[in-house]
Amino acid sequence: MPHTETIEEGCPVDLFEGGPPYGVERLLRLARRRGTHVMRRSVAMVAIGWVVPLLLVILRSVLGEGEAILSFVSDFAVHSRSLVAAPALIFAEAVCGPRLGVIAGHFVDSGLVPPSERPRFEAAVRSTIQLRDALVAEFVVAFLAYGIVYLVINSGAKLPDWQVNTSGPATPLSLAGWWHSMVSVPLLLFLILGWIWRVGLWMRFLWLVSKIDLRLIPAHPDQAGGLQFVGHSLRAFAIVGFGFGTVVAGTLANKVAQGASPLVCKNAAIILAAFVVALFGSPLLVFMKNLVGAWRKGILRYGGLADRLGREFESKWLDQEPGPTLEVPDFSAAVDLYSVVGGAYQMRYLPIDYGSLLLLLIATLAPFVPVLLLALPFEVIVDGLADLLF
Repeated sequence: MPHTETIEEGCPVDLFEGGPPYGVERLLRLARRRGTHVMRRSVAMVAIGWVVPLLLVILRSVLGEGEAILSFVSDFAVHSRSLVAAPALIFAEAVCGPRLGVIAGHFVDSGLVPPSERPRFEAAVRSTIQLRDALVAEFVVAFLAYGIVYLVINSGAKLPDWQVNTSGPATPLSLAGWWHSMVSVPLLLFLILGWIWRVGLWMRFLWLVSKIDLRLIPAHPDQAGGLQFVGHSLRAFAIVGFGFGTVVAGTLANKVAQGASPLVCKNAAIILAAFVVALFGSPLLVFMKNLVGAWRKGILRYGGLADRLGREFESKWLDQEPGPTLEVPDFSAAVDLYSVVGGAYQMRYLPIDYGSLLLLLIATLAPFVPVLLLALPFEVIVDGLADLLF
């Protein structure tokens, strides 16, 4: 069994490391412990998903179908998926997973979870570990992955020439096509669906934590009651968003190369950005009720404190003949208190970190830049560089 830090020591850092396709990776001996051998797993994924189809295409070309290798080389989608997206999603396990574990542990480290609520927090951790390691998740992901492949193959969608068998009617797919459909694409879908599963676990964990009587501070300088650190999870998901964006951008690159309008890229980018924000941002919604309740209590309690100070201040300095006002601490104390009270009134209802949100969007949309350059005529690019440099 992989090592996991005991719950009594705090929230395990590897709380969100594992899950699909960890079982498949262990079966293929690509991973013995969570969070390890990222480079080896990435290289193996490239070899399985890209090198093997390449060798099969080369074999087919040697046997007399030379156009197959040209079709493979010009297929931007297979290169982006197997050479960039799949390794990125694997590398994200070593970056995003531990970061989510640290964020989860900060609920206790920061004092947001009072000692009386520790058993409920530990129960949330234990149930998350059980779901993370559940074999049923592996089977569900495998079923969905192959179900998607089956639907696509039988949908009548046009496949690249290197995947299609043109030598006879025995089978519609070539050897490379069969490998790509039965191995390469399902492995990529395992990674994508595995991350969606982790996001589901993350959302469920945060929902369980939101049911705890958290010690929120309405006047906290993060303007989120002390929960702003949860919004940093968007930054952790940036590399996952990059992987998703690469998958979509590679498919669009094929369409643009075939003459499709660049407007397709714009629409796809908008849809993908909305999907990524909704997927990774929706877990933060579970704290809205907590923050609204803390804000309502805060404006009453902090507002009452400000009222008392204001009445004392007016009684001393306005309702009677004031004395010397230089170097009097009353004014500084009033300014400081009203600044604290103003923070309570400005409290937000969602712990969103806008810097992390922007980074997530940039990482997700970055793969579309080469596609847009592909859509521009070469002369336009050269003229633009000339104007820029000369």
